[in-house]
Amino acid sequence: MKKFFSLLAGLMAFCSVSFAQGFNNFGEGVSELTHFPISESEKFEFSGLSYIGVGFHAPFNPVSNDFLQHTSFFKNVEFYFNLAEVQFHPYDGGSVSLGVDLDWDYFNLERDSFWMPDDITHTQVSVLPAVSEMKTVKKSRLSVMSFNFPLSFEHQIGSWSFRAGVTAEINLHGIVRTKGIDAKNDSKTIEYYSNHILTRVFTHSYMVAASYGGLGLYVRYNPSSPFRYGCGPDFSSVTFGLVFGFGM
Repeated sequence: MKKFFSLLAGLMAFCSVSFAQGFNNFGEGVSELTHFPISESEKFEFSGLSYIGVGFHAPFNPVSNDFLQHTSFFKNVEFYFNLAEVQFHPYDGGSVSLGVDLDWDYFNLERDSFWMPDDITHTQVSVLPAVSEMKTVKKSRLSVMSFNFPLSFEHQIGSWSFRAGVTAEINLHGIVRTKGIDAKNDSKTIEYYSNHILTRVFTHSYMVAASYGGLGLYVRYNPSSPFRYGCGPDFSSVTFGLVFGFGM
């Protein structure tokens, strides 16, 4: 988690410096290298890098479960960046785009509990109280990597840009990493690891974003849990984050 906050601080500092030096000029410089037309009419455009983003998940569910009781807003992190994007410009200032993103989601627990994969197949995960096995939980994280395919509409007004769309997501298996001190023996370290936690192969989300000169804010709604039914906590989430666009 400390590494992530260092990355976030560095990203925000980088964006602040870029903004102070002329954010539009910086974005236009990157745009010249990553964006180019793919038709003579210039209505179609391909880009190799359009944006990166980082945010925090706020999980919720009308049915109480152990995960929601032992996590918090800043414990659940999203980091993603755009791999490629094709844009269609129906009019000046407007565009419809289909992109390919690489996304990492991290679900961390408070120190009073930990992620525990099942003993047999290691494909399911549950939340256990630390007192059951551990005196101290050093870290307990579950991560999911996915390939996202956002279909969105964007409208620009001067330096302002507004974007909204829906994202189809293909999720890979979840990875659990837990480490702590044994409750009965302070010199013994307990570790749990599994990279076979079953996730829903296909999920989707909705996102809106507003930016000025390439630096903006986004909100994403994830209606379903990333885990397959019975393989992990069932929850929805809303994500709030910062997006940094290159020539958007």
